[in-house]
Amino acid sequence: MSDRYEHFPALSTEEWEANIRRETGEKDAIKNLSFTSPEEITVRPFYHYDTFKSVSPAYNPPDWQIAETINMAQLREGDAISDTGIERIVLQSGGIENEDWELLFRSGMPVHLQFPATGMDAPISIPENGPGGIHFHLHMDPVGQLAKTGNWYTDEKADWNMVEEAIRNPFPKSSLSVDAGIYQNSGASRVSQLALALAHANEYLSFISENGLNKERAYLVFKIAIGSDYFFEIAKIQALRWLYSSLTMEYGMPGACFILAEPTIRNKTFLDYNVNMLRTTTECMAAALGGADAILNHGYDRVYQGRNDFATRIARNQLLILKYEAGIKGGTNSISGTYYLDYLTKELAQQALRRFKEIEADGGLISGLKSGKIQSAVTRSAREEESKFRNGDLTLVGTKAKNDEWELPPNIDEASLNTPGTSKEQEVAPLIPRRLASEIENTVRKNG
Repeated sequence: MSDRYEHFPALSTEEWEANIRRETGEKDAIKNLSFTSPEEITVRPFYHYDTFKSVSPAYNPPDWQIAETINMAQLREGDAISDTGIERIVLQSGGIENEDWELLFRSGMPVHLQFPATGMDAPISIPENGPGGIHFHLHMDPVGQLAKTGNWYTDEKADWNMVEEAIRNPFPKSSLSVDAGIYQNSGASRVSQLALALAHANEYLSFISENGLNKERAYLVFKIAIGSDYFFEIAKIQALRWLYSSLTMEYGMPGACFILAEPTIRNKTFLDYNVNMLRTTTECMAAALGGADAILNHGYDRVYQGRNDFATRIARNQLLILKYEAGIKGGTNSISGTYYLDYLTKELAQQALRRFKEIEADGGLISGLKSGKIQSAVTRSAREEESKFRNGDLTLVGTKAKNDEWELPPNIDEASLNTPGTSKEQEVAPLIPRRLASEIENTVRKNG
C-alpha cells in the first residue's frame, strides 16, 4: 500500500461487519441489509477483496458503437445519415438492388442485414467486403424465427440448408445471429435469458460441428434486450460472454462474439410516457458498461407510435451524450475490480449454466420449443413478474399515479401498440412480447 494511505489501514471483512453492527445497533445487520433477487441470488450490503476474487471478463471490446436502424429509402436520399454520429447501420427493411451495395459501401460503416427482410433470395448475393474493409453481418436466425413467429423461414430442412450455404460462403463477416431479446421481452428471468441464449447458440455450433463446416465461421451476433435492473443487466452481458466463451471452448471454436444491445420493451408504457427516456438512458448505460459491442437505442415512444424523426434524434442523442459527454467508453474496463458486479456475473453465469445443461439434457432448444416446455417456462416467469407488478411488489415508475392523473401522449398508433398477429398456421407456439403495463393501459384506454 502506498505511503500516503498509511493512516488508513486496510480493514478485513470481519472488521467492516463489526463496524456495521455497531453503527446500526443491530446484531443481524448484515442479514437485515441483504436481500434476495428474483433469481434467488443473495445480495449483501457490501463486498470486500479478501472474501471475493475478481472475475476476469472473457472479452472487453475496444469501444462500443452507436447503431441505428436505417432503411434503404433513407440511404437512397443521399445524406440521411451523414454527420449524425451513427457508427453502425442496422438495415431495417426493403429489398436491396445491385446499385444499393455502392450506397452501403459509401457509408463507410459496418452493416447489419436483417434476413430475410432485405429481400435477398440467398445469402450468397452479398458481395465481398467493400473499400476500407467494411463488414457486413447477415442476421440469419431460423431458430429465433421459430421462437418468435412459431414458424421457420421456409421449413426446417430448407432453413438449415440456407444456414450451411451461408457458412460455406466467405462473405459476409458473420452469417448467423441469436435474437436473445425474444426471451427478455417475453418475460423470461435473467438466468433463463442467458440459458436460452446459450442453448440457442448451441443449435448453430452443434450444426457447424456435426457437418464439418469451418469453425472460424462460428462468429455469432447476439442481439440482446437490456432491462431496468441496472447492475444485474451489466452482469448479464458479462455472464453471456463468459458462457459463450466456455461453450465454444468445448467445440474448439473461437470464443469471440458480437453483442448488439437494445433497450427492452417490457417496461415501456404510454403512461407518463416521457419516463421512457430515463429508462432507455439507464439501459443503454448498462449496455455500455457491460461491454456491448454496439448499442441500438429506440425512440421513447416506440411501443405506441410509429418511427418519427424527433424520437429517433432523441434516441441517438442519448447515446452520443453517454459516449462523448459522459465519457462512458469501452477499452478501459471501468467495472473491473467491482466485487459486487463480479459476484453477480459469477452467480448469473453459474445458474444459467445449470439451466442450460437441463435444456440440453431434454433435447435442446428446438426440441423444447416443439414440446412447448420452453414457452411454458417463459410464460410462467412472465406471469410471476406481472403478478408482483399488480400487487405492488414490483414498481414501474409512472404507472401508479394518484387519481389516475397520468400524462398521456396526444396520439396513439394502434398498429404500434398491438403485437402483430399472423394468419399462417404455426408449427409451434411463439414467444409473445409482454409489457408489464399493458393491462393498466387497456383500462385507461377503455375509460377514455
